[in-house]
Amino acid sequence: MTYAKILYTGLVAGLITAASEAAATSAWRDSVDLPASVGGSVQAQLRQGWLHAWRANAEGQEVWHTILGRVDQPGRVGRVEKTTPFTVVVSHPDGQTYVQDETNRNRLSGHRQALVDEPFPGLETAVGDSVVQLQSTFRSAEKPSTHLTRWQRDHWIWAGSGPTQSQLHTVVRFAPILTIPQRKTLEKPTADQAILQWDRAEFTDDGQTFSVRYISSREKEVMHQRHAVEKGAVPFEMDIERWLQPVAGYEESPLNSLGQLQGKVVLLDFWATWCQPCIAKLPYIADMYERYRDQGFVVISLHSAWRADELDDFVGQHDYAFPIALDTGETFRRYGLDPGGPIPHYILIDRDNRIALVNDLPTEEQIKALLQAGS
Repeated sequence: MTYAKILYTGLVAGLITAASEAAATSAWRDSVDLPASVGGSVQAQLRQGWLHAWRANAEGQEVWHTILGRVDQPGRVGRVEKTTPFTVVVSHPDGQTYVQDETNRNRLSGHRQALVDEPFPGLETAVGDSVVQLQSTFRSAEKPSTHLTRWQRDHWIWAGSGPTQSQLHTVVRFAPILTIPQRKTLEKPTADQAILQWDRAEFTDDGQTFSVRYISSREKEVMHQRHAVEKGAVPFEMDIERWLQPVAGYEESPLNSLGQLQGKVVLLDFWATWCQPCIAKLPYIADMYERYRDQGFVVISLHSAWRADELDDFVGQHDYAFPIALDTGETFRRYGLDPGGPIPHYILIDRDNRIALVNDLPTEEQIKALLQAGS
């Protein structure tokens, strides 16, 4: 074999080896299963040279997803390992970049590469209403910008972090939409971090190091069971299928949170067209609404998701001015009501977003007292 042929053969073999290593690296993927009591798995994969890590629940739905950084050298891949029965760490081959999920404590933390220094693929999100968009922004002359953004999807608040509002490198299913937050979101960041809070959940990020305390599905159910629907309690949030008559001022962008009505006195009326006692009370509700709407009284008439076929015709035949919505069934469930009753059921909420009356239809004197107390 001539020297030229040997050189050519060696070069081809080298190219084939390099191509094989690159293909193997780009196709690399690993995962570990979580204990049965938690369910699902933590997974990692190289996608076009970027190390992705995410957690999926037992149904295959993502709970969180982050891009840790670029992997430049062929043959170098990440590592997924269970350090305790409930703790999983995904490590980048650079030895410094990682993400750790303590699944029994609902805590996610990690350290990314400085992804804003170069274009990165970003994570796709199904962003919902504009009301729950950008909440806190960190900008510093010493560090890149970090935006924390939240949105609403599938009965959950999601949170994302990235150098811009649309370019996200971390997305977390943050907290369930159960109650109006008892703590306001921090609008002002600290000196070196962006901070986002929603009920018991918290997300802090300085652009590279991040820490998240999120709410799991299991904790959501515990929260639901423990949350009493009683006087003084924070009301459960609504989940609306569609508005037939929107709340005044929300015609273009429908109301999606009771928190938007803070400062108002709100009556939630759980009813249905097939419920004769419900229909019998509607004229009184309409009268109270007309009398006190200008003083801050709001009615939200929530029709049951069960047997709602006649709702549109009923609304078209009656000249009720108060807001009417079709429930998904989730609001009824949160308040302990079956789709078929027992209704009517009423929840009166004061100006501070606290339950003032449960079950009974409020009297005119009770409505007036709440309006006067917060005026």
